[in-house]
Amino acid sequence: MKKFVFIIFCSLLGTMATKAQVTSVKNADDALKAADFLLSKPINVLEDYRDDARAYLFKWMDNTSEYIFSVDHTMTILDSDAKLMGIYFAAMVKYQIEHKIKDPDDDTKTEIWKVIAEYIKNKDNNVKIRGSLKKLLAAYDKGKIKQFLNDYDYKE
Repeated sequence: MKKFVFIIFCSLLGTMATKAQVTSVKNADDALKAADFLLSKPINVLEDYRDDARAYLFKWMDNTSEYIFSVDHTMTILDSDAKLMGIYFAAMVKYQIEHKIKDPDDDTKTEIWKVIAEYIKNKDNNVKIRGSLKKLLAAYDKGKIKQFLNDYDYKE
């Protein structure tokens, strides 16, 4: 399963990173700015800028030695939606940098998914809520994201 998720991640990463020819990846402050930009705008506006911000984030995540970014099967909750994948990675970067978490654990993953759920739940962000996203938001509303993530089966 991890191999499957990794293959999806790599294919999306390659597609998105080539849209904006990212040539320079500076520091965590710039990555945080890109993450904040993605998390502060609706998913369907300023698409060229969002593509650039996603490409920058992916490049920075791939090249930084300061942080470890861990992807697992829960990423499939987003159903391979490239725009939501950008939110996933923006939430990861934002949470880890702001909380100075170099090597994430299960609690970190739970908090990152809370950031994602908050973004998705905000109607102004124009996210189409269906399938696993509905289940994620239901768990979020009940304060049971950690349980949802632990029980999540990518075949749902």
